[in-house]
Amino acid sequence: MIALVAGLWLVLAAVLGVFAWKTLQGCGLALPDGTVLVEWCKVPSRADELAALEAEQRGLEDAITRLEREVNDTPFCGAGCLFEGEDVAVDLYLLQDLSGSFSDDLSNLVAAIEDLVARGEDGRLPAGFRLGAGSFTDKPIRPFGDPSRDYSFRSAVSITDDLPKVSEAVRAFTIDSGGNTGEEAQFEAMIEVLGAMDDMGFRPDARKFLVIVTDAPAHVAGDWEDAPAPEDGIADGDGLNEDYPSRAILKERLQATGVTPIFLVASGGAQAFYRQVTEDTGSGVVIPITSDSSGLLDALFEGIFGTCVGA
Repeated sequence: MIALVAGLWLVLAAVLGVFAWKTLQGCGLALPDGTVLVEWCKVPSRADELAALEAEQRGLEDAITRLEREVNDTPFCGAGCLFEGEDVAVDLYLLQDLSGSFSDDLSNLVAAIEDLVARGEDGRLPAGFRLGAGSFTDKPIRPFGDPSRDYSFRSAVSITDDLPKVSEAVRAFTIDSGGNTGEEAQFEAMIEVLGAMDDMGFRPDARKFLVIVTDAPAHVAGDWEDAPAPEDGIADGDGLNEDYPSRAILKERLQATGVTPIFLVASGGAQAFYRQVTEDTGSGVVIPITSDSSGLLDALFEGIFGTCVGA
């Protein structure tokens, strides 16, 4: 009997020991459903520690953003970088995407060109600044485009010092839901410009820029499987006699002419496409613009100044 009682006391002591450890560990007593019966200590607040960690996280995020901009953004400099002296010769040809997705952009494009013209008339551009403009949609053959309305390239006005004439030509731009695919004829239009430098009005001694305003990637060699022949890099004004240009052809023409492309691009996916193009060709910059092309003139100057810094 004594042994039995002693055994029961030992069991009770063990149970009480476990109970005491559990209650001390949890600072109280609670039912299995979580209802607190007794609480004799409180967990200290960690709000200050959490706030400090959140502040540190924000600091790290800001640092990452700055690093990303240093890696990805175009270098920027002031007007003196490009426009040192009044006699600097600058030839700029604007190549505008007039496919259907750009229907909400035209008014901002016109405003940007009119602002640029006003700067020229006010003497805020070098005396040697000249401007031209053209447009593109896609090849006038299905499935790429509509034979009745699409085109690979159309020059509106060759490079000229008559800036109001360019403004008038841009105001005449219209969009007729052109382009049937997600890509357009940017590369082909570029080849048409690069292959006809004299006709486009580029001067041999000028700094030459080809500005492509778009929101879509470009068709490339191989997209037109039934093309009569590969693109040869020669400007012939015929969008139906050859395939789309390859990046290699584009690189060769850019190097041969000394023209710097500036891609002003509204779509994130298209921006990545053109960044790869600039890497593959070793030339040009990509400047993001808003989906409605607002702030277009600022983006244009950023692109020009950026190529000046990067040169």
